[in-house]
Amino acid sequence: MSLSRVNTKLEKLEDEMVRMKAEVHAEFSYSVKLIKDDLIRIENRIEPCEKKTDENKEEVFGSVTIKLDDFATKLQDCNQRDATPQWSDIVSREVDSKMATVATDMLTVQESLEKTKLLIQEQKDREQS
Repeated sequence: MSLSRVNTKLEKLEDEMVRMKAEVHAEFSYSVKLIKDDLIRIENRIEPCEKKTDENKEEVFGSVTIKLDDFATKLQDCNQRDATPQWSDIVSREVDSKMATVATDMLTVQESLEKTKLLIQEQKDREQS
């Protein structure tokens, strides 16, 4: 009789363990799915930001390259005219000009990055709310 009761309790415990295992597995599966969905949403939001950043980098690089080419052309023109300008004056003017342009371009990129960061932070804040 005692053995029968022990056996019945054991079977109940085993059934409860199987049920709990199934519940825990279902909860974990659901949580993993939610996390994956969140990661996909975040990735979809980050991709345009990365694309815009890459475009800005390419634009700045293109501007700097064009300005350096212009500088090289002007320098070559000066040498071809047999003019004897002061090398330091030419370099100083060109460097000042290029640095101002680069600084402006970098500010534009920096502003764009800050706006992008703010957008990402707002999206994260909305998701957390």
